[in-house]
Amino acid sequence: MSPRKKWFLSKTVRFVVIAFLVLTIAFILPRLMPGDPVENLFGETVTRVDPAVRESLEAKYGLDQSLWDQYVTFLSTIFSLDFGYSISLSLDVNYLISKRLLWTTIMILPAIAIGAIFSLVLAIRCGMNKGGFADKLLSFMSIMVHTVPGFLVAMVFVRFFSFQLDWFPLGHLSSGTETGLAYYTDIAYHLFLPITVLSLLVGSSKFLILRNSVTQINEDYFIFVARSKGLRERTIAWKHVMRNIMPIFLSLLAMNLGFIISGALLIEIVFSIQGMGTLMYDAILMQDYPVIQAVFIILTFMVLAMNLLAEFLYGIADPRVGDSLDRGVNV
Repeated sequence: MSPRKKWFLSKTVRFVVIAFLVLTIAFILPRLMPGDPVENLFGETVTRVDPAVRESLEAKYGLDQSLWDQYVTFLSTIFSLDFGYSISLSLDVNYLISKRLLWTTIMILPAIAIGAIFSLVLAIRCGMNKGGFADKLLSFMSIMVHTVPGFLVAMVFVRFFSFQLDWFPLGHLSSGTETGLAYYTDIAYHLFLPITVLSLLVGSSKFLILRNSVTQINEDYFIFVARSKGLRERTIAWKHVMRNIMPIFLSLLAMNLGFIISGALLIEIVFSIQGMGTLMYDAILMQDYPVIQAVFIILTFMVLAMNLLAEFLYGIADPRVGDSLDRGVNV
């Protein structure tokens, strides 16, 4: 087997092992929480419920089985993609996920793209002009945003832009009164503020690291040689510097993807967006095991798949990695 195929196989095996461990933890954690999903379903009237009714509900959702049998059933859902029915909502979990995942994806993808692109472009501009006004201002703003919890940043934006200035709605996905093209415009209007907040969170940490990397690369000898050849600063920045920080950029994007998704879930709660975040929040409050497990499965595979993709892109972006694999050097 060639070194490149061995590298690919090792990454895939690591992906499977990590997924198995994370999903096992996702199965155990909800069951360690105090309380009972059936009791939460009945609320204060649980003491007056007929025991036969309670037993039938436990049997319906498999709660009367041993933990091992529940765990085997849980693992089978990964392959069958049949997550069962929500205990608290009495709806098919696949239906709930399909509705909620769409809005979370619509919010996350633009935020990742906007935050990543702006952090890369601004980091190159500021790193190439270290100590300038833009460099100092953007560095200060990035540190401020990065050190403040994401949900607090979202609450500040809601307070200022929605409550005081009344420029944007306080939350939700739409006004509920529009149709046709106006409906989609209304959705974009409602999502503008959450996407902006998430883009700032995505870009703040990446900007600081990329900016420092650019300043170091800007002092390397090959940059001095490029300048001595009379190349313009723009050519040096976008041809030589960009190529050298792209592997770092992809690594940062992969490592932070899990934090981006978790931050998006909190922002959904702040803006009352009916996405995966509010679905998970409500499921945890009601100890709705099928919904919690389904959300964990989907988010886990989203994060791991994107990390795996980023590692492959890393090898493409940095030719030195591919050369090392061809020579049989462990990377």
